[in-house]
Amino acid sequence: MNKQLSEITGALMGDGCLSTYWSNSENIQRYEIAFTGHLDDYEYYKNTIRPVFEDNFNVSGRLFKRENSTRYHIKSRRIFEYFKSLGVPVGLKKNQEMRIPKVILDDR
Repeated sequence: MNKQLSEITGALMGDGCLSTYWSNSENIQRYEIAFTGHLDDYEYYKNTIRPVFEDNFNVSGRLFKRENSTRYHIKSRRIFEYFKSLGVPVGLKKNQEMRIPKVILDDR
């Protein structure tokens, strides 16, 4: 695992989430990686987080601002499964135990 992927894994565990849901309009199961931060996080998401996804996974995702937040979403089962395999929890994080993934600790 490279340093870029280690950084976005940490950002995902802190400000992001993995979620899966049924899309009635498309009649398929969706897998999403989402980050939500303050408005002042926009440049960090734009200049750091998004380029890592572009360089390592060849996806750009959707970066946008809402009233008082910045959001970055990627719809990809392949990337969802990658982060899930590292131990990033799926769904609400507050009742789940989180640990720094072993692959990151072993790479120090």
